[in-house]
Amino acid sequence: MVSGNLSLNDMAAAFVKALPSMARFVQDNKPPFIAKLYKTGKITLWKNQTQLRKLLKPRDDV
Repeated sequence: MVSGNLSLNDMAAAFVKALPSMARFVQDNKPPFIAKLYKTGKITLWKNQTQLRKLLKPRDDV
């Protein structure tokens, strides 16, 4: 959850509200990815597959 200091009820309500959007989001975005969920139920892509793979790529200089 992007917004901090939410009650458990508010978090649960945001997840329930976002469920249809989550299903579409998963269909439209190739994993792995990290998404942000807002208290309004809005979902946005934070890190896509390319960005995550670049972060996890082993470094040769270690």
